[in-house]
Parts: sequence; structure tokens; C-alpha cells
Amino acid sequence: MYSLFFVCLVAFSWLAICLADQQAFVNDGHYNHGDYGSYPHQTFFSRDGIEAPRPNFMKPFTNCDDGSLLFVSLRGNVAESRPYVLDATGSLIWTVDHRIGEVYNLQVQEYRGKPYITYWAGDDSVGGHGAGSYYMLDEHYDEFKKIDAANNLDADLHDFRITPDNTALITIYEIIEADLSRLNPDLVQGEIWDSLFQEIDLETGEAIFQWRASEHVAWEEAYLDINEQADGMKGRPWDFYHINTVDKDPAGNYLVSGRFTRSIMCVSGTTGEILWRLGGKNNNFTDLSGGAATTFAGQHDTQWADDFTAITFFDNRADWFTQIDSKSAGAKITLNTSASPPTAALTQTYLHPALDILSISQGSMQTLPSGNVLLGYGFNGVVTEFSPEGVALCDAFFEASASVGSGDVQTYRAFKNRWTGWPSAPVDLVLRDGVFYVSWLGATEVRAWELRTGSGAEAEGVWTTFAHLPKDGFESHYALQPNQRIQRWVRAVALGADGAELGASVSVDVAEGETMWYVHGPVGDEAEAEAAAQAELVKGAEEPEEEQVDDGSLGATSAVVAIVGVGGMLVVIGMLVCMPGWRRGANESIDGKRMSFVDEERAAFLKREPDEMSEDDGAEVGISTATPVVLHR
Repeated sequence: MYSLFFVCLVAFSWLAICLADQQAFVNDGHYNHGDYGSYPHQTFFSRDGIEAPRPNFMKPFTNCDDGSLLFVSLRGNVAESRPYVLDATGSLIWTVDHRIGEVYNLQVQEYRGKPYITYWAGDDSVGGHGAGSYYMLDEHYDEFKKIDAANNLDADLHDFRITPDNTALITIYEIIEADLSRLNPDLVQGEIWDSLFQEIDLETGEAIFQWRASEHVAWEEAYLDINEQADGMKGRPWDFYHINTVDKDPAGNYLVSGRFTRSIMCVSGTTGEILWRLGGKNNNFTDLSGGAATTFAGQHDTQWADDFTAITFFDNRADWFTQIDSKSAGAKITLNTSASPPTAALTQTYLHPALDILSISQGSMQTLPSGNVLLGYGFNGVVTEFSPEGVALCDAFFEASASVGSGDVQTYRAFKNRWTGWPSAPVDLVLRDGVFYVSWLGATEVRAWELRTGSGAEAEGVWTTFAHLPKDGFESHYALQPNQRIQRWVRAVALGADGAELGASVSVDVAEGETMWYVHGPVGDEAEAEAAAQAELVKGAEEPEEEQVDDGSLGATSAVVAIVGVGGMLVVIGMLVCMPGWRRGANESIDGKRMSFVDEERAAFLKREPDEMSEDDGAEVGISTATPVVLHR
């Protein structure tokens, strides 16, 4: 009769499959209510140290699949700050396997005709900005350049923009002494956070242009009262401007956004003087939209559009201290700077279709090559793609919608970019409880895997394919079949769309640290002998007693009954484990105190019942779709 240990091995092999790569959710009401916690995410067997979000697609991003990948750097109260590259299904493509500091501004930019992943990493605990460095990674995810601010200053997190001139525009904050006596007679020697930007020569690291807000912007232009955030005394610098974006036009002038002045300025690339202001207390534009084009607050990610005749930005409509509306929006404003006076008209807004999402900080607006618009909601972990006319096409939540407004999950900016990754590291392959798990962090071109076995570890040896499986999400798996024979060494080979070999794992010794029971096939000579001995024991245990007439089926039936009984019990236990009994964040449900501020429209959205999910919507075909969301080995 089969041993209890063998039955446990089979049952836990099934459980291992249950805990493999999990798919994104689709319009899941439990997710919305917070039943899976504020930040559903998962870990993996094949690669230590990495995790990935499990978004809830209210409108699947496969509807917007143009071959681009989604770039987000999640952070917040419950999300550890890491960069993530995801495909249209929400599956992980790339992240880091260790903490690199707070991460902002993950995207793809072109430098000298070649694409690079760029991001900022450092310390963001210095008053709503940061001190760190910018990084450029090549297609192998190797560091190409590390960029610091010039003139012994710290590079800020807000913006890093590579120009067509192969230079970079960066934001900087510096504490300086300032005469604030016009605001407070006692502050002749006060302190401010000065806002700067530099244009950096990426070859030499030198600044070819530098601008300071304190030299061109009056203290009185600030909407942030000097006593509201900090009083300007020594050790408590006042952030009067708060730069968060800088762009450049063909004439060499700079487009600069000041959050606390609620204005967007054009700065001369030669003198540094302000050529015009849109919005704020010293607005220069005639508003053709009844005030809508010049009234905004806390804006982020300002950039030129439509051949420099328009600008786009994420209009927060609020900041940490005030708000002018109940929801944030993407905005496009057409400018006529040749008119006298210049004119501005709000030509398009982009609003979330279901919730009044107000982001008191952060946010992004990207116009895609198709004309579609991607909004990242900054302080809230939501990313939405719109048609040019403002119709929401795709909508992803990285947090429970019941948690929107909490700051639990944030993404400073979100981008969609085309990217092809060829990792320099090998394919990852591990064997756990009779199941092979395979992945290749950063690879974008893999379409299938082959598992091959051989008698030696050398890559040039003779290898026989024993499994072919399509790439399914980040991590694919294969469970050894009953009586399947493999040799001692196994390697995984990544295949492209045309079947070409793209890369391979190191050879894995499957006998080391594993007990390969004979139902999985012998592994090496020692396992062959062990399997034969086990077979003899089973045969002896099944010999009929003298007074019984047995054709051999009785012993087999007993073994089957035992397997079905004990194994079935373990499978039921496994299914119960995979049910959402491990729910977190019950205090964040719709009935909790966190929902006291939700209006009727939002409550109706949150009360949507979970849809009936098909096998394709779940974690694995044939396995409960309500498997636990936060997976830790």
C-alpha cells in the first residue's frame, strides 16, 4: 500500500501549484471592498526576493494593448517602494530583488537613439521632495549611467527628462537663507527650500544651465502660507514654490511648474527671466474658458503638446492644505502666446468614470502615440487610459477602492512605453515538492519554455526535452507526472515566438535535497535502486492471504481507497487554505469606519457584487479563484 508520506507529497505538490503565479483580478468586488487587504500582491518560487502587485482591472488593459508595457513605481503606507514593469495582463516583467531606496519616475527614455529605463532612487523624507540619484539601465538591466546634480547639490525626485539635445533636465531643492521680513518682520534671516532646475550634459555631468525660483519669483506669489507648512525659522525652511516639472521647447526656453504658486511659467533659456505665467496670482493669459484654463491647484507633470501649441498636466485640484474641487483630472490647454494679450482655452479634461478620486499629491498625464491619454493618480494607486475624447477605456486599481484616499498605495507617475529586455542573468529554475518553477526576470520576448534533462551538468552535453509549456504570466510551472523518467540534471530553455532559443538556466541537480519517489520516475542510479526496493515492498505487502482467493485487484483497490480517502482529505484542506480565509484588512470594508466619507455614487460602486469568474480569470485552471492574495513562502 502507498505510504502516507507519498500521499502527502502528492497533495502538497497540488498545493504548490495553487500557490504559483497568480493572475490579475478582473472587476472583483471582494478586491474593491478590501477583503484581500489594501495591497494585494504575491511572491514567487523561482526567484527569491521579488514580489509583484495583483491589480484589479475594472476595465482590462488588454483592451488597450498596443505592445507597450506599464511602468509604475509603487509606494505608500503598505506598499514597499519598488519599480515594476507589467504587461497588459498585469503580469510581472521586471522589478528589483532588493530595496534600492524610494523609487520614482520609472519610465523609458531615449538617449542617442537608444532606449533606456530611467528612474530616481534615494531618500524622499526631506519635506515632500528628495535627495538621491537618477539611473539609466540598458536592455540587459545593467547600469549605463548614474546621474547626480551638478554644483554639489542633491538630485530631486520630481523630474528627470532627457531632451532631443541628449541633455537631461532635473529638479533640485536646496535650503538657503532668505530675507522673509516682508512676510514676518522677525524673519530677516529666515530659511526657505529653494526650487532649482539644471540642464545637465549627460556626457560630462556638468550643468549647462541652472535656474533658481528665489531669484525670479516673489514670496507673495505663494498660496502656501508661511505658517501653514513651516514658519521659515532656522531649521524649519518654507517651501514657497515647490518645483515638480521642467520641459524645454525648440527655442531653448523652459516650461516650469510650481505647485505652491499654482502656476506654470515659461523661463528664458538665456536670461532665466519669466516670459509668461499661466495661472496663479500673476497670470498673463486671457482665459477663453471662463476661468477653467487658468484655475488649477497642485498640478503635476506639465509638458508641451501639439507641436508646442498646447500643454498637458495632471490637475490635482488640491494639495496638502487646500482643495478647489472634489476630483482630480487630466487637463489639456491650448495656448496662443502670439496674441496680445496671450490666450488660453481648456480643450479637454479626463475624469475617472466611477469614483471621485482626489489626489492631494503626485500624479501624471501621458499622451500616447495613439492619441490616447494615460493618467496615473499619484497619491492613489489607480491608472486609467482614456480615448483622446476623454472616454475611459482601461482602468487598473493597485489598491482596494475602499482604500482610495488613504495613501496606502501610491504611484508618483505611471507610463506606458515600448521596451525589449534581454537580461544578462540566466533563466531561473527551481524544483519544489515535485514541481518545477521557471521564470526569467526582465525578459520580454519569451513565449514558451522547454525543460530538458541530462546525465551531466555541462550545457554542451546531451539533453532530452521532457516538457514543453507556454509562458503563462511571470512564473510558469510543471508538475512531474506519474512514472515520468528524468535524469539527474535539468535545465530550462526559453523559446521565442519563432521557437528560437533565447536563453537557459544553469543546470539544476534535481537529486540534491529532493526525495524523488518512484511515482515521479527514477532520478539517477541511486533513485533507480530505491524505486526498485520500494516496488518490492509494495509487492510483498499485496500478497494474498492463504484463505483468500484474490486476482490482484483487492490490494490495488485498498491502495486506491487509501489514496482517495487521505489524499481527498488533504486536497479539501488545501482548497480551504486557498479560500479567502486569509483575508486581511477587514477594518477597511464598506461597513468600516474608513467608509464614512464615501458619497452615494462611490458607495454604489463599492457595493458591486463580485462577478462570476471564469477559469481564465482565476489563479489556475481547475483551482479556486479565491486563492490567498498575499503569497509568502
